[in-house]
Amino acid sequence: MPQERKRIVVLGGYGAVGQRICAAISRLPYVECVVAGRNLRSARRVARQILATPLQLDAEDEQAVAKQLVGAWIVVDTAGSFQQRSPTVAQFCARNAIHYIDLSDDRSYSSQILKLDSQAKRGGGAIVTGAGTLPGLASVLVDSLRSQFSKLEEIHVHTSFGGRVPYGAGSAGSLLTSVGTPIRVKVRGRWRQEYYWTRPQRIVFPAPVGSRRTYLVDVPAADSFVQHYDAQTIEFHSGTQAGILNLVLSLYGWLRRRGTLASARSGRVAHRLARALAIGTSRSSGIVVFIKGVEQGDLVTHSIALVEDAGDELGIVTSLIQTLVQRWTESGAAEPGAVSAVGLLDLDSLKPVLIEHHVRLVRA
Repeated sequence: MPQERKRIVVLGGYGAVGQRICAAISRLPYVECVVAGRNLRSARRVARQILATPLQLDAEDEQAVAKQLVGAWIVVDTAGSFQQRSPTVAQFCARNAIHYIDLSDDRSYSSQILKLDSQAKRGGGAIVTGAGTLPGLASVLVDSLRSQFSKLEEIHVHTSFGGRVPYGAGSAGSLLTSVGTPIRVKVRGRWRQEYYWTRPQRIVFPAPVGSRRTYLVDVPAADSFVQHYDAQTIEFHSGTQAGILNLVLSLYGWLRRRGTLASARSGRVAHRLARALAIGTSRSSGIVVFIKGVEQGDLVTHSIALVEDAGDELGIVTSLIQTLVQRWTESGAAEPGAVSAVGLLDLDSLKPVLIEHHVRLVRA
C-alpha cells in the first residue's frame, strides 16, 4: 500500500524566501508541496518549476483559510510583512492539529503566536514562531558555545546581507515599517528604550563578508531569547553590505522619528531606491555571535559565525525552517503547543542543510 503524501503549504511561496523553501520541500519524499499566496499566477509560475501545487489564498481571509487549509499537515508562513498581519492562519492551525512554522520578523506578531500555546495543546498543533535568522539561527550559535561558560554576561548578535542578495517586497516592507520605531533592549540587566536602526557599529565578519556596519534592530520572540539565556546584556544588530543604503535607512528612520515622513508612500520610494543602491555590491552574507562570560573564573569573549559566500540560496535565512520540516516529516512533529524557535535545534542538526547551501562555520 503506497504511503500517504503529507501536504505542506508554504504561504508566500513565490516570494524570494518562500521559493527557496518550496524548492527544498518539494524534494522531500512522500510530500506534496503547495505554493500558496494571493497571486495565483505567481504561485503557478513557481509551482511549475518545482512540480508543486499552486493555491490562491489570502492569509487574512478567515473563511478562505478555513476552507483551503483543511488537510494540510504543516503550514510554513513566509508571507510578510508580519507587522501588517493578524494570527489568523496560526490560530486555525492551532485549533485543527495542523503544525505551523513562521518566518516572523516582528516582535508583536510573535507575541500573539506564543499566546496560542494552550489552544495548540488542546488542538494538537505544534506552533513555532521566529524560525529565521533572528532569533532562531542565532540561538543555535549561542547554544554551540554556551557550555564553555559557567555564566553568561553579554550576547551580541550581528547579521549582514549582501546588497545583491535577493529579497522580496515583504522583507523590504518589514524593514521599512520598523526603521525608526522604538524598541526595548536589555542592557546591563535592565530594559531600556532605543530606536530601530540606530547605534551603528563596525563589525569584522569572516571572509569574504569582511568589515560591515550594523545597526540596532528588534527581533521576534526577543523576550523568549532573554529568558532562555539570562545574560545581562542582549543586543541584535543588522545591516547590509551597501553602505549608502545603510545611511539612507538611518536618515529615513531619523525623519520618521521626527514625524516628517508618511511611511506608506516613502516606503515604496525607499524600496525602489534600495534596489538601485545595491547595484555593484556583493552577495556574501553572514551572522556572527559574540558571547562574553565567565570561563574558569575569568571573563572572556568567544565568537562563532556562519558565512554564505553567494547568498542567492538564502541558506542563512532558510536553513532552520528547512531542517525543522525535514525532521518533522521523517520523525514526527514536536509536541503540541506554541513556542519560539529559540533552543529548538542544535548545530549538528543544521549542518547537513548548511553544507547543502554552502554556508561555512567559523569559530574564534
